[in-house]
Amino acid sequence: MELVIADDGSDDSSLEIAERYASAYPDRISVVTHPGKAHLGIGATGNLYRSRLRGTYVVGLPSDDVLYPDMLEREVDFLESRPTLGFVYGFAHRIDHSGRRTAGWTFGSDITQGGSAVERLVQGNKIPAMTVMFRRECLDQVGPEEAVTYSDWEFFTRAASHWEVGFLPRALAMHRVHGANTSLSVSREQNLVRALEVTSLLRERAAQIGGRLADPRVRAILELQLGYLRFASGDQGGAANSVAAAFQRDPSLKDDGRWLGDWVWARALDGLLPMADPSFAPWAEEHLQHFLEAQAAGAFHSEAAAAGAAERAVRFAREGRAPRAHAAALAAVARSPRRLADRRLPALLLETAGGGRPMKALLWARRQVRPKR
Repeated sequence: MELVIADDGSDDSSLEIAERYASAYPDRISVVTHPGKAHLGIGATGNLYRSRLRGTYVVGLPSDDVLYPDMLEREVDFLESRPTLGFVYGFAHRIDHSGRRTAGWTFGSDITQGGSAVERLVQGNKIPAMTVMFRRECLDQVGPEEAVTYSDWEFFTRAASHWEVGFLPRALAMHRVHGANTSLSVSREQNLVRALEVTSLLRERAAQIGGRLADPRVRAILELQLGYLRFASGDQGGAANSVAAAFQRDPSLKDDGRWLGDWVWARALDGLLPMADPSFAPWAEEHLQHFLEAQAAGAFHSEAAAAGAAERAVRFAREGRAPRAHAAALAAVARSPRRLADRRLPALLLETAGGGRPMKALLWARRQVRPKR
């Protein structure tokens, strides 16, 4: 195993400490810096350390995160037995500045179910970067990271376009949460700008990148995502144009009302929508409905109604109006009981119910999805 420490213009004693370790273990540890010891950002620093690596498998560990002792062994074994995988990842736990586990859900989600990793990645990054192990051949094919803030998201998407993705359903690392995190400590508006940056870049380069990114459905999703992000930015005209472009990219969307309902649902809960009107789900139904065939339109309507209720629940919860948020979340379950599989909805029900009502609410909702004998 080799350890390459890339210093991105640190202004404390980090570089000096790293160089002492490199001097003590010259065969195992090396230190690299940007020209003039400049600070060039996450993407450039990732490119820097990867250019010096010699190993078969590669893990990038941010300076404030921690790997569990068995992560490397588990992921090497996983990749060794599955030669078609370009990279593998797993869940991560969140810890505070002192290393204590924080409350909340385990970080990350499985995007490999159903072979739709790229479709899910272009809708948002759910991969904890500190848990990812790449196969060297995959990195060589993908090339360097782009100069965008969320460069790992764009990089993972390009890799998944040409390689299969693996997932280990366990926590493999710990992600330290503090005031300087690139994605966790920023406002909705900043996240929106950064998501637009990545989505626009992938949309422009999809044909050039090729692989799964060039599939009509994936390119249609990129148009839909761009429309959603434009809506969230206040550009409804641009959003409508992007939605229309999605059906030009993939005409089969007109028969896939259930999938479109899933897409609208996911957008209602991803945290990028403003609190002010207009609401996205009703707008999306209005602008998508007339592209759909009659049967698909019926399926889409019920799912869009559930998404609209979930969107209202999120808004009410942000405003501190717990009873109304709880009622809206229950309405979402009533419209589409299968939405309980999205763990964010039970969490919302629990957060907005008082006293003994949380468990009662969940039991009621689960009865709605229990298979009939």
